[in-house]
Amino acid sequence: MSKGQKQDAAKEATLMAKLENKYIVKMFESFVSDVKINIVMELCENGDLGLYLKRQMGRNLSEDKIWKFFIEMCLGINYLH
Repeated sequence: MSKGQKQDAAKEATLMAKLENKYIVKMFESFVSDVKINIVMELCENGDLGLYLKRQMGRNLSEDKIWKFFIEMCLGINYLH
């Protein structure tokens, strides 16, 4: 990474560490090793939405479940704005 890219990544990590919202995965710390930036984040025991959908193996989600996911994503995005 260039020096500018490292600075941008450090700024983003600083901002991410300040986020406190139940709809956004918590970031605990970040560090650089060689050419990689490592980010230590909260464990999501059930995985992410993509994994959840894969586990459905093609079965449709209920409308209630779709609305729940949609509303939670909107609340997280609203917090970020």
